[in-house]
Amino acid sequence: MIDSPVMQGCTVRIVDDMGADVPGGTVGELLVRTPNTMISRGGLKIAPPMVEDALRTHPDILDAIVVPQSHPVQNQVPFAFYQLRDGAVDPGAAILTAWLQPRLESAGIPDAFERLDRWPMTDQGKVDRSRLTWMAEVGLLS
Repeated sequence: MIDSPVMQGCTVRIVDDMGADVPGGTVGELLVRTPNTMISRGGLKIAPPMVEDALRTHPDILDAIVVPQSHPVQNQVPFAFYQLRDGAVDPGAAILTAWLQPRLESAGIPDAFERLDRWPMTDQGKVDRSRLTWMAEVGLLS
């Protein structure tokens, strides 16, 4: 089994056909998890950029970032962070959910939404998706 950080926010595992870790030297499937990989909701793969693009079509949304949030039954669910355009009123989760319903498959609709005034940034000046994932997981928002 390999379950070690490759770089900040990334892990790698080798598993068998049933998803169980395999011993060293055994052939298996390589699983890589990064903050930018697809969300796996009950076996369905959801690409965060697809959900982000759909959110950005809302007239009040300036930008959006979607990260995975752990779920006890579905493995992961989408969690959406968003920023408002200047002067916009926050539409809230119910309106954003309704906005996304005709634009996405139901699995891609985030289970939760959180407005942020600014993104957490890395030392390199990029959006810190690892931090956003952590915020979605532990509930320490804003």
